[in-house]
Amino acid sequence: TPTEEPTVTPTGTPVFGCYASRVIRYRPGSATDGGAVQPAFANPAAALGAPDDHYTALGIFGEIVVSFSPNPIMNVPGADFQLVETAPDDQTLASSDVPERAQVYASQDGIVYSYLGLATRDSWFDLGTLTSARYIRIMDMTDTDLYPSGISYEDGFDIDAVAAVQCGPSGFVIIR
Repeated sequence: TPTEEPTVTPTGTPVFGCYASRVIRYRPGSATDGGAVQPAFANPAAALGAPDDHYTALGIFGEIVVSFSPNPIMNVPGADFQLVETAPDDQTLASSDVPERAQVYASQDGIVYSYLGLATRDSWFDLGTLTSARYIRIMDMTDTDLYPSGISYEDGFDIDAVAAVQCGPSGFVIIR
């Protein structure tokens, strides 16, 4: 489940240790009009690195798997990483009006995933029983029936960054 935000600087900026560095898989869903996600927003590499207002649109029921390689996310007290969601500059709705959401999973090996919770906008997550995670899987679960009337095009959950509070040394994985 999403958790409380971790340590912040005096200006309120979260303190991050590292960011997702590699796209393992990107399977875009469709836009609400049934077409493809616009090419400008279908670049999976835009979800990597620090938040920069460049993003990857998942599309309705699309997914992305990113990795923290070679340094996995470490499970520290409180929240362990933030999923930074964004929307196009020309978004006509307030972010609280847009029902975009995504299921978030974490894995140490890229095979067995643990469900962490549902993201809505920027969301913080704790790794729970995992001591570390190298892979984060994000699956759009946007319910298009919840969009206000008159919205003709939306492309699901948009990922600007996956930012970890602390990452461990290369090759570090503890399995409980």
